[in-house]
Amino acid sequence: MKKTTIFSLALVLVAVLTLTLAFSLAFAPAGRGEIKEIIGSLPNDGRTVMYTLLLPAKANDKHGFVVINHGHGGGREEGGGLTRIAQTLAEAGYGSIRMDFAGSNQSPDPFTQNVLSLMVSDSNACLNYVLDKYPVYKDKLAILGYSMGGRVAAHILNEGTSPYKALILIAGSVDNGTDMINLFLGGEEARQALEDQAADKGYADYYTPWGSHQQLSKEWFAEMHQSDPMENLGFSLPALVIYSEEDTIVPGDVAQQAIARMEEAGSPVQALQLEGADHSYGFHGNHPEIFTQLQEGIVDFLDAAFEQ
Repeated sequence: MKKTTIFSLALVLVAVLTLTLAFSLAFAPAGRGEIKEIIGSLPNDGRTVMYTLLLPAKANDKHGFVVINHGHGGGREEGGGLTRIAQTLAEAGYGSIRMDFAGSNQSPDPFTQNVLSLMVSDSNACLNYVLDKYPVYKDKLAILGYSMGGRVAAHILNEGTSPYKALILIAGSVDNGTDMINLFLGGEEARQALEDQAADKGYADYYTPWGSHQQLSKEWFAEMHQSDPMENLGFSLPALVIYSEEDTIVPGDVAQQAIARMEEAGSPVQALQLEGADHSYGFHGNHPEIFTQLQEGIVDFLDAAFEQ
């Protein structure tokens, strides 16, 4: 074979490979490629809010965004579950930020500041930071709350000033606050004993069923008694409510009552019941099939809500 023929074939192969690569990149899914993770902190009302920000591929382009709020005493990883949800969102083209509330995970602040109003403030501070620093579609903003984080999300929406366009509740603790802490703390009598202790010294020493020590402040009790986010709803927007009848921490009837109240207020609500899930919802690596359903349900909901 002549050298000119070999050279021509080589050029053709290079051209084919170049076109193939260009085609693959052009038609790759939105989240494919390098996902950018940023770990940092921001000051808010004298507290230091630790956060993790995930930006999808093509992070300089505008994208939808989700603010993720963890459960009581958990953290922004929440056993790895919220970490994997954020990764899934990034792969689907959505950015996210998740934070540690006071006294949780890597937060340097005391657990006595783990109070509903302060959690609302810290979540809002993270949202404002993102809106100020990153290219985000303001008509594609969603707030996600797991367990107590769901109560945080509902209170934020009830303020009536948030820019959120969609809500995701995973085992959302959105029932009457007194009922919730009675159940959580082992009954009305046990709750009252802890509340009396908090009134005497400013906080109560509480040990969770999982062995962690929490200092529940008297402000925490007061604000929980006042909290009833579904009673007078101040919002109407697309919502996804994920729950399980096997969840003993936030029972399924809490979700069903929330669905009914939000629908009465005009919110189009999608319910996702995960059979066999306990309150961890597969966050810790158990029940991977349940966690897969949860992830797929979240992305499908957002894509439909934001018409992606």
